[in-house]
Amino acid sequence: MKKHTKLLTGFLIGISLAFGVPGAMVKAGSYYTAKVNSYAPEKYVDEQGICYRLDGNTEEYSVTDFEQKYDTSGKPIITQVTIPDMVYFRKVTKMEKAFAGHKELTFVQIGKNIRETRQTFEGCTGLKEVDLKNVQTIGDRTFKGCDTLQKVVAKEVEGIGQQAFMNCGALQNINIGYNLNYISDQAFYNCKKLSKIRLPKDSIGRESFKNCINLSKADFYKRSKDYTVDKNAFQNTKLEKKAKKKKRPLIVQKTLISVPYNIKKVSIDGKKISCVASGAFLSGTKVNMVTIKNVNNIHYNMFLGCKTKELVIYNAKYMDDNVFEGLARLKIATITGKVSITSKMIGYLKNPKKLTLYVDASRVNTLQKKLKCKVRAISKKKIVKGAFYQDTSFQGNKAVEDGQGIVYQDNGGTYSIVGFKQKYDANGNALTVNLVIPAKINDCYITGMSDKVFADRKEITSVIFENGSELVEISKEAFRGCNKLEKVVLPNTITYIQNKAFMDCTGLKDINFPDNLYAILDSAFRNDVSLQNIHFSQKLNLVGYHSFENCTGITEISFASKIRAICAKAFYQCKALEKVSISNVPESLNVSADAWNGTKWLTAFTEKNQPAIANGVLLCGTNVEGKVVLNGKDIKLIAGYSFAKGKKLKELQITGVDHIGENAFEENALQSANIKNVKKMDKEIFKDTKKLTKLSVSGMKKINYMAFANMRGLKKVTLGKDVSVIGLRAFSGCDKLVSVRFNTTKKVTWECKSEQEKTIPIEPLTFAGCRNLRHVYMKSTAFSKDMVHVLGRKVTLHVPQKVVKKYRKSAFINCKVAAL
Repeated sequence: MKKHTKLLTGFLIGISLAFGVPGAMVKAGSYYTAKVNSYAPEKYVDEQGICYRLDGNTEEYSVTDFEQKYDTSGKPIITQVTIPDMVYFRKVTKMEKAFAGHKELTFVQIGKNIRETRQTFEGCTGLKEVDLKNVQTIGDRTFKGCDTLQKVVAKEVEGIGQQAFMNCGALQNINIGYNLNYISDQAFYNCKKLSKIRLPKDSIGRESFKNCINLSKADFYKRSKDYTVDKNAFQNTKLEKKAKKKKRPLIVQKTLISVPYNIKKVSIDGKKISCVASGAFLSGTKVNMVTIKNVNNIHYNMFLGCKTKELVIYNAKYMDDNVFEGLARLKIATITGKVSITSKMIGYLKNPKKLTLYVDASRVNTLQKKLKCKVRAISKKKIVKGAFYQDTSFQGNKAVEDGQGIVYQDNGGTYSIVGFKQKYDANGNALTVNLVIPAKINDCYITGMSDKVFADRKEITSVIFENGSELVEISKEAFRGCNKLEKVVLPNTITYIQNKAFMDCTGLKDINFPDNLYAILDSAFRNDVSLQNIHFSQKLNLVGYHSFENCTGITEISFASKIRAICAKAFYQCKALEKVSISNVPESLNVSADAWNGTKWLTAFTEKNQPAIANGVLLCGTNVEGKVVLNGKDIKLIAGYSFAKGKKLKELQITGVDHIGENAFEENALQSANIKNVKKMDKEIFKDTKKLTKLSVSGMKKINYMAFANMRGLKKVTLGKDVSVIGLRAFSGCDKLVSVRFNTTKKVTWECKSEQEKTIPIEPLTFAGCRNLRHVYMKSTAFSKDMVHVLGRKVTLHVPQKVVKKYRKSAFINCKVAAL
């Protein structure tokens, strides 16, 4: 009998756990049998502290709250919870904001009947893994802020709500089944470790994967025809960055998901892209041209949010009546073939009269009668370059367009290039690939060009400016992104090549640098990997920041003596660069210390622990370490900034060099310096050298204007017997300087003026700002009344015994005087 009693008790306990019957209904060791009846409380709290509420309509329970229990020390008792399948024989199907903020929870087992969650585990920072079993809807903010959550299994999920996994920084893997229909706004925002995701069938919300910086893989199981992607869905992900780098849209399994903001031209080929998601262009704010080919049906939602001004469609079979509704800025459309073009289509444009529609010649007359826009025939052969065929306008001003499509604005006596309208044949081939830019239009010179006028025209292969031109500069970003451009012939009148003028012209191999070229400005040829040998013109003065960065094909560079400045990273990562030459030593030259980083030329000197020198001009010294000796036999000019911010150089000796440029050793880690027989020094050559405490100067007569100004670590200076002239502000700003020793027996002259300062100070200001100066030693017996302006009351002037009294009695001397 006892044996049968135990078996029955075990059976009843099993039923209790399976069907959620409260424990009080089954008593161990008794013959009590559970009765299944219709009663169920509206609210119920189980032994774990989980609160349930009964829905009277569905007869199903929802998890609504959680009442934590604590021990005597205040620590929570419940750290793991189990959500039952049933309570009082009713299914538990929903979880509301029950466990939000309970950081102590480390494990949750979810019942198989749960279908929906909402804010359920928000802020549960102890959770690491969750199996959602049969959950169909992961509602808004369900796991928001669960920053330790690493793995989620959701094989039955159909929808993911807003901010559902926002800021789950540790989330690496979410196992999604085949039923997912949508992902809402910011669902995975800032999930920085998430590396792959299965995309939904229907839609992706705004900023869904923004800042998922490691997201590099995405795929579909199925995709609907009307797929939708909202703005910035993949912003700052590896997927988007890869697309931006290659300057192409983000495409997943033949679906155009998103157009990054930096893309200006989009080509949609039906052989490679089977679907364009509605909203794909919302992030592509810079798109100015869209080309579509091999796509039979053109639907409205393809262009939602697209800001292109030019559209080319080849041989489509069908277009929606409202296809132009999403193209608010459209001005030029080229449509080949016989696809129907209706007045209703054009009517969706805000201003149909601004649209120029190019179609096959046989359709022009018919369409011109029924459409409100301009209708023109597609050219079937090239028009003679330079032939003018129509007047036009540009921003309200009179303009003319030539046969190449170049638009010139009339400035009243001169013309400027302000636009370019490419023409295409019936097969979609560009007609103008070799540009010839004339010197004159209607007997008036062309003197200017707008920024970005030919930018991203990938079909252009050559540009030739005719002789006799009066154009003086190539404008900003004029040919940027023309990656098929191979040859450029510039006129001799060009003096400036502006910022990014030829940046990303990756095919550019041949360009001349005109005789009058004065400056190449920032990033002008950046990333032009096909450039090789470069020989700059005689008058070139400036090479700007990043001008030739990443021009990996350049092997040789030559400068003339007029060069005055080579800015930061000018030739950075020109990996093949092996030779740099300068025809004659310039009068002065400033070179950024990092201008040559990543070049073979600099690497060769670094391996020998030598500064980089070209024809007697020291161009870079930050690569050397320890002690360096710079000799006038090999070096005539030390370029300004050439050693700036060097961290490895400790000891410096310069002998017989003609010229040291300004700020040559600025912020260098030097500890000692000895300068002999240098003919000229520019200002602040050791500016902000905090470790350089001792300086010895000899073999020269004059210390130039501000030569040693602002040496923040300098404490002691020794000047040789030849030094007798001290320039204006020579040691100003050396706030730690304590003593200066003159070894000359000649009279010391303190200059009060300099060509560099427009106003003449009433005093030399030699030691202005040297608040710690205490001792000046002079061997000269010649009296100098200028000392009153040089030395303050805290300074002691040490002079030969024979002139001590003379200095002490002088009304011009305010400092203390002592005998050597």
